Amino acid sequence: MGEVSVWVDSYDRRAHLEGLIVDVGLTVSGYLVAESLYEDYGTTPHCGSRDWPDGHRSPGVLTVSLIHRPEGLDYGTWIDRWHGTQSPLSAELQPRCRYVRNEVVRPLTQGAPEVHGIVEEAWPSAQHVADPMLFFNAQGDPSVLSDHITAMLESVESCLDLARLRNVTMSEYLVKTL
Repeated sequence: MGEVSVWVDSYDRRAHLEGLIVDVGLTVSGYLVAESLYEDYGTTPHCGSRDWPDGHRSPGVLTVSLIHRPEGLDYGTWIDRWHGTQSPLSAELQPRCRYVRNEVVRPLTQGAPEVHGIVEEAWPSAQHVADPMLFFNAQGDPSVLSDHITAMLESVESCLDLARLRNVTMSEYLVKTL
């Protein structure tokens, strides 16, 4: 699984980009999203500003999560909890370098699976994702780890359908053109 995130001035002009993806043998599930760059390289204490060239692998790792609004939770409450509670709490409790919230407006391709949000989180290293002490900024203290995990679970359970959550760790390559 991989993710290609592309900004175009109109989603009607995406066919050639989807064609490039299909040409390399990949299946396309396209979505129109409202992107919200909550944190970027250099805006957190966990990593510096971007200093690597376009097209080169970003340091650390990226996790991409496909999220769903819990059944019975109205849209407004879901956004308030995701953006107003979960985003700031996770910024406090976790060592992220970059955090992009993509609220899915609607699918653009035939047969695209239902997804309500696509979250991209960059981490300083693979070890930060694998080691709970690092992942939850616990500073080696088991009681801090327990408190941070409890707070995170309470927040996440209030805004995400955990049974449908899908998360993949991958490399990130940023390419920007003007």
